[in-house]
Amino acid sequence: MGYREHATFLLRREGERDARGRPSASWEPVEVCGVTVRWLKPDEAPQDRPDGVEAKACVALPKGAPVTAANLAHARLALTDRGMDPTDPDAALRVTHVLGPSAASPTAWDTLVYVGRFDG
Repeated sequence: MGYREHATFLLRREGERDARGRPSASWEPVEVCGVTVRWLKPDEAPQDRPDGVEAKACVALPKGAPVTAANLAHARLALTDRGMDPTDPDAALRVTHVLGPSAASPTAWDTLVYVGRFDG
């Protein structure tokens, strides 16, 4: 794992429906301090690719983080300490998988979030 850093999760919120009944999306930023980021080797990434997104990194969340596995569905992640814009969901990494939390974790982190990019 890398050093502890700040990241911003963009949680998807369903908005008003358009004329065809499709909901619009808005994004709620939630800052999380103390995450660690580890870039994955190709053989370490989960093999399935939800929504065509291949996991490229594993982010460990500290215990007590203000996000949960349940609200990370369809979320985005901006690594703000690395210069990513926390207000741009299109440029952010996409959450592909969430593992945890694990109550038995002996470390300061208890949830793993896999993220990647959709590159067509």
